[in-house]
Amino acid sequence: MSKYVESRRMQRARRLRRRLIVNMLLILVMLVLCILIGVKSIAKLTEEPETSKEAGSYITEQVLRSQDEEAPVIEGVQELTVSVGESVSYKRGVTVTDNRNKDVPLIVDTSQVDLNKAGDYPVTYIARDSSGNVARVTTTIHVTKPKAENATEELVNTRADEILEEITTPYMTDYERAEAIFYWVHENISWSDHTQKQGWLYGAYMGLIEQKGDCYVYAMASKCLLTRAGIENMDIEKIPTKTEHYWNLIDLGGGWYHFDATRRADKTSFFYTSDAELMEYSRNHGNSHNYDPAQYPVIQ
Repeated sequence: MSKYVESRRMQRARRLRRRLIVNMLLILVMLVLCILIGVKSIAKLTEEPETSKEAGSYITEQVLRSQDEEAPVIEGVQELTVSVGESVSYKRGVTVTDNRNKDVPLIVDTSQVDLNKAGDYPVTYIARDSSGNVARVTTTIHVTKPKAENATEELVNTRADEILEEITTPYMTDYERAEAIFYWVHENISWSDHTQKQGWLYGAYMGLIEQKGDCYVYAMASKCLLTRAGIENMDIEKIPTKTEHYWNLIDLGGGWYHFDATRRADKTSFFYTSDAELMEYSRNHGNSHNYDPAQYPVIQ
């Protein structure tokens, strides 16, 4: 009996040792696996340094951006006033500063501005920094109807060119262009007494832009249009009596002829009129076109 018991004890002890060995082996395997996984993770990190740098840089950039919440500052914006047809320097005197960026682009939104029409229009200045912060400043540009006293040759010539583009074509003869100019002046300028005689520019402005005036305005508007159309012309003036009168002479290649687009009460007009015809009319209408022949070339 004692031998049997002893044998049982020895078997149990062997089983315990085997179980202990198996458990130890399992633990050892688990430790090895953990070590291998750890080494692989470390190796992966060391194998991708550029990716890590890029990720770090991106994160840093996002952090910086999230920290920059201050918009640029736009200074120097003021209300602007210009005359119809003039050009504008919108950025003159306007500056942009930013807490981080040196050069922040300035955009000027003038989409609602019409420099060819009098009125008040909004102008918006926009600046955006690299963090996406935006500054906007809106002002008003006053486009005013220019005064005749301040008319510029550029303004008057620009208007003359616009009119010529409307009423002439490249295929017209000089005669046809002159005729188109005559009837535009005759039909579009309304009569107004006592226009000031302050030079051809003043008269052309009144005729082409204000579209009203007396014979001086008709003559100076015609002068401007004829000159811009490349048609040779000159001014002619009535010998002073109790009244004044101004008109034009044109030469289309066949000598000088009278060109008087002024509206007359009797509806008579004088386009490419010979001297004999005009003088006959003049004698029958109180010397309406009496002039000094010595002051002008021979008129056909």
